[in-house]
Order: sequence, then structure tokens, then C-alpha cells
Amino acid sequence: GVLMFDDRDPTSGEDSRLLQLTLDDSAMTGTAAWTWHHDPTLSIYALGDVDRAEDGSTLGVYSSAGVMVDLSPEGEVRWELGTELAVGIPYVVRLAELPGVQRVR
Repeated sequence: GVLMFDDRDPTSGEDSRLLQLTLDDSAMTGTAAWTWHHDPTLSIYALGDVDRAEDGSTLGVYSSAGVMVDLSPEGEVRWELGTELAVGIPYVVRLAELPGVQRVR
């Protein structure tokens, strides 16, 4: 399947969403297998991103709204970051560790 950030058309009134499509190569179709909408709804115009970790958790970035959200494998919000930087969070990259930084639990 394909995991993507779907900005959608902000003038349509539809909110942006996280979307996973199941692809059928023989029929040349894609079907929504999973979607997640921010509450309250957010509609951004550019630079959204989404990443799924090996444990099934999902990280979504609503860039021009300045929002980053981490979801459990079940789609529940584990944490959310909001910033006035807006497009200051364009894309995400997961790092297993940062060189020289000790992890504190």
C-alpha cells in the first residue's frame, strides 16, 4: 500500500488527512484502507508529511498549520506539538538515536 499526506483542495472545504491506500495493480485502482483526520479539522495548503514506524505508530505533520501529531498503532493521539513557526516543520525523518545524545527514560 501507499501511505501519504493528502492536503486536498483547501478551497473545497475538505480537511487535510493522513491516508493509506491499498493498490490493485490489475484493476489500476486504489482504495482507502486507513484515514485519520485531525480534531479540530485542519486544512493546509502545502508541505504535509506522514511516516509510519515499525511498531505501527504514525507521525503526521500539518506543516503550514505548524502541527505535528504522533498516533498509536490504533490511531489514538499519543502527543501533539503545535508551533507558531507554521512551515517550519516541512517533513519528518525518524532517527533511532542522535549521535552524542544520551537517552533518558
